[in-house]
Amino acid sequence: MSSTITHTGVGQVSNTNGLGYSFSFATLNREDIQVEVIDPSNVISTKTVTTDYTIENYLEAGSSNSHIKFVSSDARGFTDSQTTYKVRISRQTPSTPKVNFTAGSSITASDLNTQGKQAFHLSEENRDSINALALGDSSSAIQIDSSNIKDLTIKAIDIEEKAVETDKINDLAVTTGKIADLAVTDAKIASTGIAGTKISPDFGSQTIRTTGSLDIPNRIQTTTNPSGTIFGGTDFGFNTTPGGTTIASKDNIVFIAIGDSDTGILQDTDGELEIWSNDQEIANFNAANGITLKKAISSNSNIATSGAIAATGNITANSPGKFVGDGSSLTNIQGSALPNPLPAIDGSALTGIPVPLVKQIKEVTATAQQEVQSSVAFNDALTMTLNNTSSTSRVLVLSTFRIHTSTPYQSSRYARAKTTIGEDGTFAGNKQGQAINNSGSNSGSANSFNIFLDENSTSGTREYRIRFKKDTTGSAFIANCRLIAIEFEVS
Repeated sequence: MSSTITHTGVGQVSNTNGLGYSFSFATLNREDIQVEVIDPSNVISTKTVTTDYTIENYLEAGSSNSHIKFVSSDARGFTDSQTTYKVRISRQTPSTPKVNFTAGSSITASDLNTQGKQAFHLSEENRDSINALALGDSSSAIQIDSSNIKDLTIKAIDIEEKAVETDKINDLAVTTGKIADLAVTDAKIASTGIAGTKISPDFGSQTIRTTGSLDIPNRIQTTTNPSGTIFGGTDFGFNTTPGGTTIASKDNIVFIAIGDSDTGILQDTDGELEIWSNDQEIANFNAANGITLKKAISSNSNIATSGAIAATGNITANSPGKFVGDGSSLTNIQGSALPNPLPAIDGSALTGIPVPLVKQIKEVTATAQQEVQSSVAFNDALTMTLNNTSSTSRVLVLSTFRIHTSTPYQSSRYARAKTTIGEDGTFAGNKQGQAINNSGSNSGSANSFNIFLDENSTSGTREYRIRFKKDTTGSAFIANCRLIAIEFEVS
């Protein structure tokens, strides 16, 4: 009979609420009974009689009704649902002799039986321990460790295949000589397992390819290839991912995005390079047409060139900018492109430009009808001021108006009008072109047209007037007044 009984999980003894575990082996004393609980990791916990359990239906000779009963599941050390725990009940017979014989003492049958049972129990327990050791029971009373094995006596044949686990190998214990050539596969290398310092001297001619990112904190340098570094592909980004709807629609291109996904440099076709910003082409560089700008040029400093600037659009000098330089080669300037009227031009600093015959033309009008009562003095109907005149120039003055008188029409009731320089100056030939009319506005003498020549040598400002008055009683009327002055140089 075995001296050890092992139960798994809940106890099977009736009426013990799963806390009773049976045993049937014989013992010399109930104190020889030992109870242990073994957890799934083979950690052994020895229990104490009375505190953790009681011994029920005990017989020294052993009985099928004998069992131990834990006082609670807490005392047992696991719950009913933890079915992998084990309860081991064993006999631990003391090796100290139960009977001592002395010389001359009587020997009784009882002492001989006790001595024989003790010897038998001990031998039975040793047998069970050796069997447990042979069966690999790590909780056996007898265990073999390094102290029980002679040095250098374990051979390869004594070790079961795959028996040596990773945690049994010391760190750094496996050397290169222990690894078969070509035996390390990709699956054996961690994703961060090989440091760059372990690659010597380089990758050789092997292509380096990755589906992830290539992080180069220093620089890319070629040392032996005279052609330099060649990058395959079409899109490259510096601190951004290349994009752009219009850019993506281009065929056979190389695009370098800089900082922004749709801003950078694009190589479209052979010999053509483009600058793009926010998915829009800004400038085109090509061998055939040079540089073509797709947007306006805005500059806060001078633009210097030794060649011609050809523009299909406008070249504008915004205020306070201006066009300067030699304008002698300007041709084909359309009159429709000039402002009307032309601004005043200071020609004092201009040289090499022929003096034009006509220097300026000016016109003023007063079309509304004006009226004066009988008066001995002339009244102003229209005044013109001509600025920036030259002392060597002449002024041709054209004067027109319509004059008539009020009724009744009589020979002595005239309406008078004249054209003057200033208040009462005369033109060449002492002319003022005085007109008179003593009839209505539809009469033949109502409309007046005169041409005068101002040959004075006045420089700066000249003034011309149309003036009118009424003789005797009634009113004088004047309308449709117009003065045209043409300043010119005599060749």
